[in-house]
Amino acid sequence: MITKFITSGEGSNRYDHVLGGLRPTEKPLAQLAVAYGSLHEKNPIYMLPIAKEMALNSVRETLISTCGPVFMNSNGGFTPTMNKNKDGEWEDYLEIVEERKFDTFEHKVKYWIRPGTKYMNLENDWELEKDAVEWLRNNDKNYSYITELSTLHLRYQLPHLMKEFVDNGGTHIYVYTTGQNFMQMYDYSKVAIRAGIKNFVFDFNSGMDNNINEFIA
Repeated sequence: MITKFITSGEGSNRYDHVLGGLRPTEKPLAQLAVAYGSLHEKNPIYMLPIAKEMALNSVRETLISTCGPVFMNSNGGFTPTMNKNKDGEWEDYLEIVEERKFDTFEHKVKYWIRPGTKYMNLENDWELEKDAVEWLRNNDKNYSYITELSTLHLRYQLPHLMKEFVDNGGTHIYVYTTGQNFMQMYDYSKVAIRAGIKNFVFDFNSGMDNNINEFIA
């Protein structure tokens, strides 16, 4: 989300024009941050922690006030399951049609590893950055990629994909990033190195700080 804002080319007072390019799960929080930033004349990026806390507080207050469960969808919307009747007593107003035990969440990995590939782009977002795609096309028309990288399991899913990449001829990892989540850079780099990948290209699109300099040293 932050990368989308920074690389959009829009000023912080026009981040509302970027909302359409965000995935559904990001929009509610981003809209709240943009609205709060506009109200206080501040950069919405700096309002994201406040927006997150406001959203969580809304859920907490609903749980406390209704004394009942809250249903929440994957996009962040939620609703209480209880309401006050005419006598002021809490009662269920949603009918539960079916109940199933939740054991595990099966995440569908979004990736494309091509035969004869050389470079693989690692991307936290749900789609590749335009600048990254342009660079890749100029250096490897057969490039591979993984999106929603941060959702992958570091011990199971990502090592499997790295091995598949190497087995198909892959030799280089390309990352277009702000570098702010520098600990993640260490994590996926270690996985890539264990898979036999020795070449990395990092395109830091928001400058470099001490953490990034220490990482590449």
